[in-house]
Amino acid sequence: MKKLLFVLILALSSSNALRAADADDTGSVKISAAFWSRYIWRGYDLNGRKPVLQPSVEFLSLPYGFAAELDGSIGLDRNQLDEADISLSYALDIFDSTLSATAAIWSYQYLGTPATIYLTGDTGQASSEELLFTFTTNKIPWGYVTLEYGRGLGGVDGGNGIKGNYVSLSIGKDFDLTSSKLSSVLSAVYLDQYQVPNKIVALSLANSMTWNFERVGVSPNLNFTYLPDPEIMNGNEEKTIVCGGVSIIYRI
Repeated sequence: MKKLLFVLILALSSSNALRAADADDTGSVKISAAFWSRYIWRGYDLNGRKPVLQPSVEFLSLPYGFAAELDGSIGLDRNQLDEADISLSYALDIFDSTLSATAAIWSYQYLGTPATIYLTGDTGQASSEELLFTFTTNKIPWGYVTLEYGRGLGGVDGGNGIKGNYVSLSIGKDFDLTSSKLSSVLSAVYLDQYQVPNKIVALSLANSMTWNFERVGVSPNLNFTYLPDPEIMNGNEEKTIVCGGVSIIYRI
């Protein structure tokens, strides 16, 4: 928890210093809140089929080209903050901007609430860290392709189970409409973390419609997830999961 507070203070201080130096900059901070009917993460249902509220703050213009993100997840059935996550990332375009690459380190903090059991197996506090690399190209005629690789570094208590590999391959397409944008992304997730036996654990189709109004964006979402072997995901018996939500984003 001390590590969490330290990174939070560092990110806020850096962002404030940057904005003081360039008061005319807009869009360098994004504040969002998302309601989801269920919290599906890499095939895991992390709040027992119950809804969550997920606030987030992104600092997109930190010094030296870095960005930071602070996320939370609140179980609405209990009104408890179950999880707090922090990342520090760096992005660049390569090959004449045909490929964008991002490297990030994430720290996941599980706060010892009833929701923790769905990932770590008990309700005690736990934490874990992960290196995450993302590569995206949109120089294809039918959309874009994203490859994401995560290497779990382990952690403390139940969070140590994140050691291992995570891979996601996604194919997406954006459709620009008159006053909105429709996005559809098809993804496959491979996992050998949390005792999952080296296999594709989830196939998903994520759909969203986005409307932007000045600094505010509104995006309803509808996601479909298929689990080939649901019993390995902490005893989940569902092969097909449908969940929906809505996100509101404010850009500063």
